[in-house]
Amino acid sequence: MSSALRIAAGVLLLMSAGCGRSGGDAAAPAAGSTAAPPKVFVATDDTGAKITLSAPAHRIMSLTPGGTEMLFAAGAGDRIIASVLSADVPEAAKKIPRVGDATALDYEKVMNARADVVVAWLDINSATMIEKLHSLKLPVYLISATRLQDIPRSIERLGALTANEPIAAAAAATLDRKLAALSGRKPPTKPTEVFYQIWEGPLYTIGGKHIISDALRLCGAHNIFDDLKWPANVIGREAIVKRDPEVIILSAPVLTAREWAGYWNYYPEMRAVANKKVKIWTDERLDRMGPGAIDAVSELCSALDELGVASTAAARPRRPAPP
Repeated sequence: MSSALRIAAGVLLLMSAGCGRSGGDAAAPAAGSTAAPPKVFVATDDTGAKITLSAPAHRIMSLTPGGTEMLFAAGAGDRIIASVLSADVPEAAKKIPRVGDATALDYEKVMNARADVVVAWLDINSATMIEKLHSLKLPVYLISATRLQDIPRSIERLGALTANEPIAAAAAATLDRKLAALSGRKPPTKPTEVFYQIWEGPLYTIGGKHIISDALRLCGAHNIFDDLKWPANVIGREAIVKRDPEVIILSAPVLTAREWAGYWNYYPEMRAVANKKVKIWTDERLDRMGPGAIDAVSELCSALDELGVASTAAARPRRPAPP
């Protein structure tokens, strides 16, 4: 990301004054003019905000992997002219130019892309980032999906944004059928308490607004940090020990997850460690929160079913924590 944002006035003038989240009006024709008023196209994002464009979105910048995957599902993948690192599903997404990642952008590249609209994700892309995009006079369309059932509806709205309603509706209907099948699982009498780790140093977990929390519920499990506000949260190790999960899921490539697992061996009094219920999870579809997340749920449920929950073992002496 550039340390200084040098956006030339000439570049700013390329952004249409008629495009924006607030739906600013174009200049009125002079008195007596017979010119027709400029055409406008209005779409509604997941937050209910109106996005005013001159036509259905044709040049789209997508700022999350999940949003990129949703746009492909809605039939608009060929309209994405810029995206972010890790937006690599489907295969065609790997060829899209990058403007940064979900937390930091190169705003010079953002402006040079000349997008009709920027598709961001509420609570994944920071409020500061979204405010900056607005200050650059870029129309920002927000996805807001915190439950699996939100994904099909988000795809439908992206279909409306791009005038691809039939394709988006068909994709959403397929996902709805998959969700209906998943909801038929018989819930256990007591949910399995799960800690889901997504990063180490600092240690990150998911909160209640992450789709993974909803996936765990469908599997008869409970995210021990479901009460946290943000989708991703920094958490102290002692807080995890205090909540004492029955299962720990380490979402990372195998070698990385094995390193993380080693740190948990310093806490043998935890039920998950004592009962050897520390699971390495390499499937990135849930982390991405795109349509593929729904396909990943059945595999997550199977993994949890295989683990089961043994009775809590007696606490053993605790070794010193690693430096």
